Amino acid sequence: MRPQDLEHWIRREPFIPFRLFLSTRDKFNVRRPDFIRVGKSRCTVGLLDDADKERNVDIALVHIALIEAVPPKARLRSSDA
Repeated sequence: MRPQDLEHWIRREPFIPFRLFLSTRDKFNVRRPDFIRVGKSRCTVGLLDDADKERNVDIALVHIALIEAVPPKARLRSSDA
């Protein structure tokens, strides 16, 4: 994945939450544009767990296999990573 491909999703107006699918079979929801930072070869995604505890995940862009919009019903659930 190129950084500009990911930036396209982050800068959409209006912003639509999206899900990153990785080659490792992990997936992460990006709920707000300020929950992700993109560099040349990596991105950092900010996540909240069930207890509203913050954590960051550092992802190599080469591992992002697919990006898709989060379905509206899934946007309401707080338990998604």
